[in-house]
Amino acid sequence: MLRDLEAHLAEHNPVVYNHMMGDQGFTMEATFSAQIITAFLYDLDFDLAMRIFDLFLLEGEQAIVDLLIGTIELKTEKILTLKEIHLMNYLRKDLIKECFAENTITGLLPNTRVSLHYLKEFKKI
Repeated sequence: MLRDLEAHLAEHNPVVYNHMMGDQGFTMEATFSAQIITAFLYDLDFDLAMRIFDLFLLEGEQAIVDLLIGTIELKTEKILTLKEIHLMNYLRKDLIKECFAENTITGLLPNTRVSLHYLKEFKKI
């Protein structure tokens, strides 16, 4: 999953990829392994965590990768302004919370395969 995320960023968002991997010297494992291992459940409130876990159960692990891609694309400008520990903390803890505070699940996953009927049940949190 981390390789998929890295390949996608390298191809579709090279500016963020270079900022994170080159300029800051981050690795995908150090940056996003906690989100992937826990499916974002660790730092989120219960309601949002369960919605993401439902999506994971319906879509599989690709939903987690797609969610990370969507959040990174949405917050590209902010990501590029942060450096070192501030960037790492933002990516690990605040990125997903901030994105869900501003968007719905459909806004973060425009290409999801989940039926629109199910996605309508996801309320803006």
